[in-house]
Amino acid sequence: MRHVLMGLLVALASALVLSLVMGLVFYLGPLSERNWSLMAHLLSALSVFLGGWWAAHGAGGRGLLYGGAVGLLFWGCTLAVGLISEVPAIVPLMKKALLCWASGALGGMAGVAF
Repeated sequence: MRHVLMGLLVALASALVLSLVMGLVFYLGPLSERNWSLMAHLLSALSVFLGGWWAAHGAGGRGLLYGGAVGLLFWGCTLAVGLISEVPAIVPLMKKALLCWASGALGGMAGVAF
């Protein structure tokens, strides 16, 4: 459980840092806001991948389980923040859950392998 929570912290911290970097790139660079949604999904996937890798690498095994757990916990955190601001639609919510779980599971498998 400790490895999953550390993986979640890594995922949340990397999402925060990558969000700041992405905000600067959009503000200072030539990218338009229409690319924001794609970049936000990629940012989430990369953050959860890193968190899943951290959890599985620290545990030394069960990468699919630990990485998937990190992904679902990250999704739960983003859901909680999203519910504070507005009521989300179900289909995008489920797509994000699948993206988070898959990214975490892949990161977990990579964490066991490397």
